[in-house]
Parts: sequence; structure tokens; C-alpha cells
Amino acid sequence: MPDGTIANAITATAVAAAGLVLMTMQDVQPVSSGPELRVFLEQQPATIADLGTLQAKFEKLANEWRRNTTFSSSVTDIVLDPNYQQIIGMGAVAVPLILNELKQSPEHWFWALAAITGADPAKNEPDGDIEAAAEAWIRWGVERGIIR
Repeated sequence: MPDGTIANAITATAVAAAGLVLMTMQDVQPVSSGPELRVFLEQQPATIADLGTLQAKFEKLANEWRRNTTFSSSVTDIVLDPNYQQIIGMGAVAVPLILNELKQSPEHWFWALAAITGADPAKNEPDGDIEAAAEAWIRWGVERGIIR
């Protein structure tokens, strides 16, 4: 890779995640891109910074996650569901969406929030107290201006 390509990609991704610019998947090319990878990248949406698209993607994934895990008592199964993992993969742009979901209904979003943010404001809450953990995360989001 030419010098600066990785730094430019990281900067572009951070700015795009903030919703400030549009970035295509083709802007970030791996060192080796075989024909399958090239086809995959060409099929991706043109932008990752469109809030409406992100909201729709999040809602679709969250609904599928709920459908797949509604009757599961295993936190491991709940957080390893492929839809949940894709939400984590959305990165920082998913944080306000997740926090707003917590405001509506306390669910097992804590693993995703911790994975994305590196924070754990619910660490002092009793294990298994989903409501208390949700309140801690909502408070954390409000204090940082991520949600109201």
C-alpha cells in the first residue's frame, strides 16, 4: 500500500462515521483484491454516511436479532447472533441508535455498546439487572451528548 493509504482510510472512515462526508467502499482497497472481493465491493451501497440508510439497516438487523433470540436464555447465543454482530460492525454510528433502543425497551445491548465504545458504565450494576444497566448506559449517552 502506498504511504498514507491506511491513515487516509482511517481518517475517512472516522469522518464518514460522524456523518460528515460520503465514502464509497471502493475508497478503501485491501492489499490483495481478488475477483470475488472486487465483485463484493462493487455490490456495496455507495455510501455509509446516510443516516436514513443506517437507521433502516439497524432496524432490520435489530428486528432479525430479536426474532432469532426472543426465547434464548443464553447471553452468549444472544450476542453471537449474526445480526447483532453486524450491528457491532456498524461501529460508532450504531451507538445512538442502540441507546435510543434502550430508552424504549431495556434489552441485551450492553455487549455491543461496550464492544463499540470501550466503555462500561454499567459495571457497578448488579449482574442480570437489565433495567439498571440500561439506565447507566442511557445516562452515559446523555452525559456525552450522544442522545437526549
